[in-house]
Formats: sequence, structure tokens, C-alpha cells
Amino acid sequence: MKEVELKAAETAETGDTVIVHSGEYREWVKPAHSGYSNLSRITFEAAKGEQVVIKGSERIQNWEDIGGTVWKTILPNSFFGAYNLYKQLITGD
Repeated sequence: MKEVELKAAETAETGDTVIVHSGEYREWVKPAHSGYSNLSRITFEAAKGEQVVIKGSERIQNWEDIGGTVWKTILPNSFFGAYNLYKQLITGD
């Protein structure tokens, strides 16, 4: 996250509106303070006339073209942090 937006998420208080400028943000925005209700909350909105995309996803760039429309990449288990749902043993009947 850009330093200005990060500072805003850390300091915004209930009832504040954070204006975010153009860009693609791949972060999880979690304000340090929460709102009290839908009527009194922290809101984030795009600056007038600007396009903001908040994805909260990682950008994977090491794709390999296997052929046709098939692409492949390998992610290390560490990519998922402490929780890797693909590593869990599935059992049942």
C-alpha cells in the first residue's frame, strides 16, 4: 500500500472518509480503528474522477505456457503462510 494510504488506514477514526487516488492496490485494508455501526464507520472512496481497484490478491508472474490455453505455475507452501488449504488431508467416504 502506498505510504499515504497506509497512514490513513492507521489513523482514520470512526466517521472519517479516506480518499484513495488512482491505482491498483493488492493489499488487505484493515483500519486500526473500527466503526460503531453502518451509520458511523470509516469509509474509503476513490478520488473524484479516479479509478481505484482494491484486490487484496498477490500478483503471480512466473506462469509457464504448457500449450494451447493451458498455463502452469508452482507456488511454494510458504506462499500461503501458516494456513495452506491445499495441504490439508481430505478424508471421508
